[in-house]
Amino acid sequence: MSTRHFAPFALLLACTSSFAAEARVSLNAAELKAATVLLHVENNKVSVNGTQAVFTPAPASKRLGFEPRVIPIPLDRLAGFAGAKANDIQSNDVRIELRPNSLHLVIGFEDKGVEVSSLVGSADMTGISASIDLVPTDTRSGRRVLFPSTTEFNAKINTSGFLLGGGLVKQQILDTGNQVLATESRSIFNSPRVQDGMEEAFLIWAGFATGETWERVRAGSLQIKGGELSFTVEK
Repeated sequence: MSTRHFAPFALLLACTSSFAAEARVSLNAAELKAATVLLHVENNKVSVNGTQAVFTPAPASKRLGFEPRVIPIPLDRLAGFAGAKANDIQSNDVRIELRPNSLHLVIGFEDKGVEVSSLVGSADMTGISASIDLVPTDTRSGRRVLFPSTTEFNAKINTSGFLLGGGLVKQQILDTGNQVLATESRSIFNSPRVQDGMEEAFLIWAGFATGETWERVRAGSLQIKGGELSFTVEK
């Protein structure tokens, strides 16, 4: 009988013995998808209203160290966009995917029509999305397990009523979204609680795979290559 039947979630293990002091655990795209279902990743919510966004983590994400967060979005400071505010934009799609060299976090938002309005004009936004690529970092230099390498805020924007020209307004909205996303994502993932929580999640996953308890993820062992995530756990 194939040994794969004895490995929960079909994780690939490399252990020197059943009592080994370490184990190498690999996670592919299908297994990551199963894990995100268990963690109810889709229940993380982001809402944007007025000049602020509110991040509400799912219960499982709170267990991993993520906390509710209010994020200022300075739309009202944009040139030619006096009194600008967002009109209750809600996330409706949160997912995590394995890329060849990163974990790709995507947050999609509802299309509601007039997403941003001001005293002088309005902007309709469709296809709104925020994405974050998470890459492994050397835990010896600050215990970071995963950290944002690139971020992108994107949307299709149509404007009306602006004397200074819609092109300027469109670019300012995109620039503001990208700046806020880059700053806030790095702040969130730089939290020691979040980094510790992610390490704990890897240890729990390794426990399911091996039937053993592990104390830590080896510093610098986390890799994402060829669409597979792997790491070494130790006792």
